[in-house]
Amino acid sequence: MEGVGGYEGVIGQITGGVETVYDFATFERQTFWYAGGGFTDSSGVGAYLNGGVVKGFRPDKDIIRDYAGPFLVLQGGVSFNHIPIPSKNKTLSRGP
Repeated sequence: MEGVGGYEGVIGQITGGVETVYDFATFERQTFWYAGGGFTDSSGVGAYLNGGVVKGFRPDKDIIRDYAGPFLVLQGGVSFNHIPIPSKNKTLSRGP
């Protein structure tokens, strides 16, 4: 599974994205779009790449029935932010 997505929000978060899933039990590939909501302890807007291994595909079901449906996601991450704040004082040192 591989995909991209994004999120935005303050306390309440809206997320969405697209995933391409490969089912090696039936040799199928399918694109899934998703959207959802949740809660966060931060605010902002962001984007992410995701990838992983999906287990449990069965050869007697097609990929849509095997993968589609509600899911629970736990996310974690690290962010680096730098927002320069302009100073009203243009000089760095005091002159005589």
